[in-house]
Amino acid sequence: MKFNFFSQATGGPSPFTQIVEEFDRLTTQAATFIFVTNEIGLGGTSACEVQRRFADCLGALNQHMAARADEVYLVISGIPLKIKG
Repeated sequence: MKFNFFSQATGGPSPFTQIVEEFDRLTTQAATFIFVTNEIGLGGTSACEVQRRFADCLGALNQHMAARADEVYLVISGIPLKIKG
């Protein structure tokens, strides 16, 4: 499924809502999942609106995934830090 973060959605669900719904559908399967994602919100705030929107969306998705995960790790410089589980 492809999402266009660079244009405003007209009618229908937002791209973020679509991503969350797809994530929730995917994770209802009886399987073990390992998701790897970037933490891009630890730096400064971008002057570019598109970059800010993307960072906000990814941050919210990371929170959504972490809330549903059994274990969560933050890896910094190759060192895993257990956040949850």
